[in-house]
Amino acid sequence: MKVILLISCILLCSNVLYGQKEYLKEIDSLNRELLNAHDTVRLKILDQLVRKNFSTNRNAEMYHCLDRMQELSNNLGDKKGLFKANFYQGMIAFNIEWQPSKALKHLYRALKIGEKYKINDPKTYSSIYNNLGLIYKNLEQFDSAGYCYQKVIHINENNGLEKNNVVTYLNMARMQHSIGNVSLNLKYARKCLDLALKEGDELSQYIGYKTLAESLTNIRSLHAARNYATKALDLCLKVYGEDHSNMATTVQILFKIEIFSGNYEKALLYAKQAERILVKIYGKIHPKLSGAFLFVGKCHQGLNQYDSAEYYFQRSLKCTKTIQEKSNATRLLSLESLGLCYLSTNNPEQAEDYFNRALQVEGAHAELKSKLYGVIAKYFAETSQLLKSLEYYQLAISAGVNVSNTVTYKDPSVAMLSSTSLGLSLMQEKAGVHEKLYSESGDDEHLIKAAKEYQICDSIINTFRNNYQNTKDILQYNQATVKVYSGGVRVSKRLYDLFGDRKYKEMIFGFAEKAKSNLLYRSISLQNALRYSFLPDSVLNYEETLKGQITYYLSKISANQGNDSIRQNYEEKLFTVERSHERFLKNIEALFPRYYKLKYLNDFLTLQETQKRLGENVIVEYVLTDETIYVILIKNNQSHIIEVEKPDQLDQWVENLRSSILSKEYQQYQDVAHKLYKSLFEPLLSYLEKEDHII
Repeated sequence: MKVILLISCILLCSNVLYGQKEYLKEIDSLNRELLNAHDTVRLKILDQLVRKNFSTNRNAEMYHCLDRMQELSNNLGDKKGLFKANFYQGMIAFNIEWQPSKALKHLYRALKIGEKYKINDPKTYSSIYNNLGLIYKNLEQFDSAGYCYQKVIHINENNGLEKNNVVTYLNMARMQHSIGNVSLNLKYARKCLDLALKEGDELSQYIGYKTLAESLTNIRSLHAARNYATKALDLCLKVYGEDHSNMATTVQILFKIEIFSGNYEKALLYAKQAERILVKIYGKIHPKLSGAFLFVGKCHQGLNQYDSAEYYFQRSLKCTKTIQEKSNATRLLSLESLGLCYLSTNNPEQAEDYFNRALQVEGAHAELKSKLYGVIAKYFAETSQLLKSLEYYQLAISAGVNVSNTVTYKDPSVAMLSSTSLGLSLMQEKAGVHEKLYSESGDDEHLIKAAKEYQICDSIINTFRNNYQNTKDILQYNQATVKVYSGGVRVSKRLYDLFGDRKYKEMIFGFAEKAKSNLLYRSISLQNALRYSFLPDSVLNYEETLKGQITYYLSKISANQGNDSIRQNYEEKLFTVERSHERFLKNIEALFPRYYKLKYLNDFLTLQETQKRLGENVIVEYVLTDETIYVILIKNNQSHIIEVEKPDQLDQWVENLRSSILSKEYQQYQDVAHKLYKSLFEPLLSYLEKEDHII
């Protein structure tokens, strides 16, 4: 689910930076000049007043000046005045009124006037294309947005306006985040900051620090994100003052960092600060306040202050009613938040009512419906209503792939489930419910179903990893992956204990190996593949672009199963991009075999193949779950699965062992090593011989 935060764009029409107080002084000065000005001079002053009132959030004054500018341009027949007036109208329609259709009409009218009358104004052309890019990005027309941003870069570089590309890289980074490309999101964020530091002025540096803080927050690199966000906040205060909308957006980054860190009280302070700023600018009811009220509500919810949370979620919902667009993501989030709030206060009937209202919001596509059903399913699982939970997980999975609820439930194919990480999470959680049902009833059919579901999850993970992992959901994907493999080992062990079938021992080994290989893959392939293979940067960028487009088109096909014309349009686009991806892989295999082998070939040894290679060696392999340690002990002619109790202090012992080695504290090392030996190795002695060489 994407939250569209309507953030005021920074005008790229001035090379001189002023704090808010300086802007206000200039506005007063310009108003005095306007009293005695005539014709074209008057028009130029109105032009400046529109820009400066926009930059200081003086909306009433801005609208008044724009009306006078439009009227005077028409009276004088001044084409450049009409060109600029249409640009401002488009920018305001998007950034303040949130009417994308109206904004597009005025911006394209400005371009038409500029081209027809050969108006030479690169700064305004740059701003027009920048705003067009923002609009198309929010309308999820990413190809059009990308084209507009490239036009901005080209105009700026050809007209000595490179500094303005700081904002362009910010917008490109945000677009890549929307598509789901983590690596390209970070790349453009770093380019944004690098260019900002090169330019040296405070506004550019503010934008650069804020952009990188956003990107690092998205991937939960919270310590680094907090450092950059704090620098951005200090610069924002200098440039804009404490009551500017950019202060609100910067404070909201710090809010996210603290809420992701679990610091709800600190997050609440930031959320309230953003609320105060935005209420002062926009009044008590405005589309841009809906997100701010949601943030405050989330903090109260995290602090178990549900009455306050409900109050703010209702205020957010009220603000969304002022949005003219039918497809309203923020309204949907408000309704979802209210549903979650009522679940937390054990009021499932009212919660379900709000979830159903959320499902009726236009734009509530398949993935969102799936997510909402999943939230209800999780609630029933947590309150031990397991059969009802299972029913809602099946509804969630069916909704995610647009299968009618009237059809008897059947697990969808891996291909259908793997378009987003949500399919993986839901199937993993459904397997967990079957495990709990087995524990309650003793019916081994539930255990067999759980094993099957973990195997489906494993296939989804392989699809993600071998093809085009949905990096937008990478955190959710990684969390689900850990649970899949520990759950797979746990269920396979129970089945082996019940039936003694060797296939379950093979499953234990397979899940254990894939758990480790997945960690290695993420560590090596995603972080160091370029270093190991000397792959050119342009090739890596092209690969990430293709992956992002494929993932995006897959999600759109899934979301539009009920609309044949829209779905077929995305299927045609997907077919074209997939052919490009296939050609790319063939070229990569030929030109960069080391990279291809590292990233795309993921072979696993089976238990039997491992035994053939062992010789006289013995493998001892540990798999840690939340409550138990499973030890896989493999010899060339036999294998054992041993269950060991997990000590509560295990994590601390490991940390102490590491620190004792690094600090060369011999006595501490002996003490903690003995504890680890007693817990992890002594239970295996009856399976080992003195002459065994243990790996």
